[in-house]
Amino acid sequence: MNHKPYRRYSFAAILVIFFSGIFSLWQGIYSVDPHHWGLMLSNTKDLLDGLAPYRDVAIGYGILTPLIQGALFELTSQSLISIQVVTVACYGLGLWILFRLAVSLTQDPRLSFYVLCSCVLIHPVVIYPWPNYIAFPFLIGGVFYLVKDNPTKLESFTSGLLFSLAMLTRSEYVAVAIFILFVAPGINLYANHATWRTSLSQFFFSMGGLFLPLSIFGIYLTANDLAEYWFGLSWTLPFVATPKLFAHMNGISIFDSFIRIAIWGFSQLNLRLIVIYLMILVNVIYCLVLLFRRSSLSKQAGLVKTSILSLVCVGQILHLPEIFRVATGSIIGLIIVYVLLKKIKLDHVFFILTSIIFIFVLPPTTVESGNYFVPSKETISNAKMVREPAIFKYQLWPEPVTEYYTQLSNDMASIKNLNCGVKYHFNYSIDVFLHVISPFKKYQVLPFDNPLMHPAYEMIRPDILPIEEKQKDLDVMILRLFPNEEVESFVAPAGYFIYKKYLTPSMTFIPVDHTLMLMVPETCLVK
Repeated sequence: MNHKPYRRYSFAAILVIFFSGIFSLWQGIYSVDPHHWGLMLSNTKDLLDGLAPYRDVAIGYGILTPLIQGALFELTSQSLISIQVVTVACYGLGLWILFRLAVSLTQDPRLSFYVLCSCVLIHPVVIYPWPNYIAFPFLIGGVFYLVKDNPTKLESFTSGLLFSLAMLTRSEYVAVAIFILFVAPGINLYANHATWRTSLSQFFFSMGGLFLPLSIFGIYLTANDLAEYWFGLSWTLPFVATPKLFAHMNGISIFDSFIRIAIWGFSQLNLRLIVIYLMILVNVIYCLVLLFRRSSLSKQAGLVKTSILSLVCVGQILHLPEIFRVATGSIIGLIIVYVLLKKIKLDHVFFILTSIIFIFVLPPTTVESGNYFVPSKETISNAKMVREPAIFKYQLWPEPVTEYYTQLSNDMASIKNLNCGVKYHFNYSIDVFLHVISPFKKYQVLPFDNPLMHPAYEMIRPDILPIEEKQKDLDVMILRLFPNEEVESFVAPAGYFIYKKYLTPSMTFIPVDHTLMLMVPETCLVK
């Protein structure tokens, strides 16, 4: 490979990744999503405040996500934007490793640059600080070492180690990691790239890398009496709650959303979805053909392993086939698409045409691009930098949103200063920012309430009383959203009064035309 083109395209790749990151941070400071952003922020803050993971904090995805986000949060401004900075950096690192992976597989820097640009144009913006982005560089890094024709012991170990870190960041990658680590040595053997002895050595070293972080994590859970709570959140909760939360995921109906989105994407001529679904189809055909043509497989084993991993990652999007989920996993299948297009000399045409459409016809500023959070011109013109509450500083939010949380924060502080016996809060709403700004402990494992999960949490934490019982102790501040038309008829629970009512401003995922009720025990009445 000529190093001069590689350096040139590497520099171009870094620029593309850099501008994607700047765009993500710019959009992030305007984003007002109290649920998703709030959930990641609350996990980070709760762990830094000394709460025990899994017992006191509902780590729903992986322990490494809040730890990685919390590192910069603690070292810098301790504000919301810091966790987005970490997330954007991880996505950028994953894209760079993807570019290096494509170069390694194709020995063609320009084609690899096409792959990177298409990935970025399909999903250019980190829409919120979600674990998929944090796990992305670990996942792609694991693939980078795994796809080598005959990896060394160190490369096999490193691959397993990176897959393990991906699992600890996003626990849903357990099946992906274990499956591909079993399959890869078999492909090397089948393609005549390794003997039985070498294949077994690769397998055991990769498993050694996989189980090292997992063993350390297991020792930590056991030493701190948290294993039971981890098991509850990781296994009991999904088995009990998933059939209710995702009713469409029973049996063959698990494919309903996947198929529906495909039909919608093609009917609406949504090029991003069309490319994604065609990528999946191409990879299915490619794998089937190569696995039955052993002579061809021996020359393309790395591409086949990449293709298989891309298809296995499709399992992560069946319940919610959103573009950002594809872009942080199965998107590596684009490498195979471009390799095949190059063989028929259509790679340049495909890249130029799709890029023009992605930029000018279906730009990343549209909902159809999978980006739900692009600020409108009105939002930008009305936004002001947040100063208080301090945890939201540097955000550019509409003034009503800032005033809403400032007033709530001040009122909660006033209640605490009354010393009227309030020790806890219970948040009935999905607005997790309410938990973040509260000076009281939460009397719930989740920082929000979801009745569908109550049966599971009754099994996981039987020591936590139902809120209807706990509120009789008159030591809980209650936060609850009601439609505006129901406000006047609402009566506070026995022993409580409505301290204040707040009209909710316009925010993503928070119901419109609702009023937040802040209720406290009557012992807090100021005479």
